[in-house]
Amino acid sequence: MANTIQLSPRELQVIMAIANGKTEDQIAIDLNISPRTVRRYKSDIKRKCETYSMPHAVYVVTMAGLINENVLN
Repeated sequence: MANTIQLSPRELQVIMAIANGKTEDQIAIDLNISPRTVRRYKSDIKRKCETYSMPHAVYVVTMAGLINENVLN
């Protein structure tokens, strides 16, 4: 796992939306971007978190203190 994870503000928006159970299509609508762009952000997030799954990426980002579990949902 990476010691320091640096996500862009948009990547943080995407991973918070994923953590809140939103689908790619819902995230795309909410952020006014295409679903393909959402998939790209997800890929970048997983790479930066050194993981292959989004649930694990959410865990890694939460443990790194980048998102607070109290603001989810």
